[in-house]
Amino acid sequence: VGCLAFAALAEPKRAVVSYSSVVPVLDGDIDGDPAWKSLPWNGDFVLLRKTVPPKEGTRFKALYTDDALYLAVECRESDVAAMKFEERPEEFWIYDVTELFFAPNADEMIHPGCSAGGNRNQQIGGTTLTRTHGQIAWDAKARKGKDRWTVEYLLPLYLLGVNPARGAVELPFNMCRSETPHKEYSTWNATEQFGFPSGFGRLAFAPPPAAARDR
Repeated sequence: VGCLAFAALAEPKRAVVSYSSVVPVLDGDIDGDPAWKSLPWNGDFVLLRKTVPPKEGTRFKALYTDDALYLAVECRESDVAAMKFEERPEEFWIYDVTELFFAPNADEMIHPGCSAGGNRNQQIGGTTLTRTHGQIAWDAKARKGKDRWTVEYLLPLYLLGVNPARGAVELPFNMCRSETPHKEYSTWNATEQFGFPSGFGRLAFAPPPAAARDR
């Protein structure tokens, strides 16, 4: 009953993903990349299991090219010096990290993540590996600043199982962040738990221009 009541508090968020002929440079630098310059931010992250904003805000931009989805994420941090960085790979998920969740089909969950230290980790099930014949070549790069850290993600469209050239696509999605200085857990779409499909928003892929579809 509690989960149902929480879910009713907010409608799923929707972020529009536009086609871009300019491919971002995957280096964690958002402000200096012309591919991101004119795109709007998606934000208003909320604390996990709540509908109030965290102390440290997070926002992202999204675009797609002929073959990949790109996400640019900015994580504000007022106490960068207090951030913790993983010492062993198995500790990845408990440090400063952004996590992405995609559900291209009812039986699939694609879960990549990138830490503030630039390390990557993933949880990708066998159903996805079978569909993609083991091709999961996603990537991410992070960069630490004075009052924030940023990360850029690249995810092949074949991994996500979408083809916007065939028409508009809405992909179930959520982005979550673990922040260590203030022990905050926040999410783009309000949810009871990281990775709960019932708490996902949507990435809405606009169809590409005719010239791109004809290539």
